[in-house]
Amino acid sequence: MFGLRLRLLLFMLFMRILREANTYKKQEFELPERCKYLKDPKEMLHQKCKGKFPLVAYTKFRDTFMKQDDRMALYMPDSLKYVMVALKESELHNCESIQLVELKEYVCYDMNGGKRTIKFEKVRMYCFPFHIQITDDLTHECVLERDGHQDSQLEKDMLRTTAGIIHYIFDNDETGRLMPNQRVVFVLTALLVLANSTRKL
Repeated sequence: MFGLRLRLLLFMLFMRILREANTYKKQEFELPERCKYLKDPKEMLHQKCKGKFPLVAYTKFRDTFMKQDDRMALYMPDSLKYVMVALKESELHNCESIQLVELKEYVCYDMNGGKRTIKFEKVRMYCFPFHIQITDDLTHECVLERDGHQDSQLEKDMLRTTAGIIHYIFDNDETGRLMPNQRVVFVLTALLVLANSTRKL
């Protein structure tokens, strides 16, 4: 009886990861529908702050993609309608302003007015059509690290945003290498081993 329940539980886990793999496969090439407003050519995103991913956020949000002291940068348009947090080591962090072309392609503007195109291989983007707490916390900690004090204008501007975007680059990071497709193979192997073990009980 225990073996049957265990196999059922593991099968459900496998199916969940398989669905996640299919979702990731689609996002691997396409900009998510909720993020398509970012392609507006009239609006650029300007870097507001950059620094380390803070311990308080790592502890509070339990983001499994992030490690303590990973890099981050915050971007907002002039309209202040939304904020994008670019997480992990990324060439975007060296851009004064950016424009999204496609999920893996961006135009980068430096402080001298020069521009170049940046392309990535492994990107994940999540767009929330509402204000999210993590961007407030990351802004607070970024400003504190940069300026040594709180209650900045940037924090006040952040409270005005009505949408939040979390952006990950995994090109140079171990965390993103075990994506859902690879995890399916890993879990399937574990399923077979455990299923065989339960038959012997």
